[in-house]
Parts: sequence; structure tokens; C-alpha cells
Amino acid sequence: MLNRFDVKFTNGFGEFKSYQINSVGNISVKQLKQYLSDPLLTDLNDLYYMFDKRKLLSEFETGTSSNIDEAISAVKNQMRKVFENNAKEIFEANPNIFNQIEISPNNLIDT
Repeated sequence: MLNRFDVKFTNGFGEFKSYQINSVGNISVKQLKQYLSDPLLTDLNDLYYMFDKRKLLSEFETGTSSNIDEAISAVKNQMRKVFENNAKEIFEANPNIFNQIEISPNNLIDT
């Protein structure tokens, strides 16, 4: 059975995650690849991962914008690691999406 997006927006698809920051790196690569290979997804900017702010802030003191910014930065770093650690198989899920992104020679994927 294929994974489905949690929600379809007029401008893309959303996936809701209720993770703490240290769990973000455990996002299912299989599920991510299935989302990326969906023929309705034609632009990487149309895929949104949304995280529960309360869970993310449970590792920080709540109520200040600096802590929210710190939590967002931590999530972005964890998501970046998911892409870096699985770059080739994620790219192969839908090369057309990634061809839209300018990749520097230092970030090429070896085939």
C-alpha cells in the first residue's frame, strides 16, 4: 500500500509530524521517496513537512521567539541530514524534481 499525503493544499501537499527534534532524523525515507515519486508532485517546493511546535519546543523553554527559531533551525538541520544521508535514493525517486534545483559541482551525486 502506498503512503498518502496527510493533506492536499491548493499549492501542494502536506505531511504532519509529531516529533521531537531528536526524532526528526528518523523520518521514513521510504515514505519520503513515495511522496516524491507521486506524479502529482511536480515541484519540490510543493511538499511541506509540518511539525508540532509543542513537541519541538518541549526540548526548549516555550514562549520566546529565539527558542522557536532555535527549534526550527534544529529541525531544518535534521531534515538536511536525512537528505544528505540518503541523497542518491531520494534523488532517484523523482529526478525531474531535483533537476529544477541548481546543484553546485560540490554537491553532485555519484552514480
